[in-house]
Amino acid sequence: MPLNFFKTIYSASSEVLANYFYSRLFIALLILLGFAYVVLTDVFVLSLMQFNSIIRPLDVLLISVIAFLAALTTTATVYRMREFKSFSKRSTAGFFGTFVGFFATACPVCTPIWLSWLGVAGSFAFLTQASLYIELASIALLTVSLYLTAKAVNKKTCEIK
Repeated sequence: MPLNFFKTIYSASSEVLANYFYSRLFIALLILLGFAYVVLTDVFVLSLMQFNSIIRPLDVLLISVIAFLAALTTTATVYRMREFKSFSKRSTAGFFGTFVGFFATACPVCTPIWLSWLGVAGSFAFLTQASLYIELASIALLTVSLYLTAKAVNKKTCEIK
């Protein structure tokens, strides 16, 4: 990836998070989504009130990255919508990436717990084998959405200055 890719994301993220409201929104979303991903992807088992003993560390890392990117992408999208009164259909990739991340699981033998709650866990048992690919797809979608949103934020910021 070119250096410009990371520079664009860093520049827009700095711009967005410099605002008090958006920095607090990011922190709130990070806590909320972090908790949701940790519980819904079987990192933490609520019924036992303990961390899953057979979780894969790589999956925990990737799920943490998904929560971080989802919080940052959502914050940047809200910033763009509120400050510039614009919304792009390309921004929906971030919301789709956030949703896809909920199908991941950190447990090598468990389906995501929320599917059990719905009573359809058996139908989605194949997800345990595809979890790494689901996590990587979610990260890719969130990164692309964040980049596109960052480009729009940088462009609008430059036009305003």
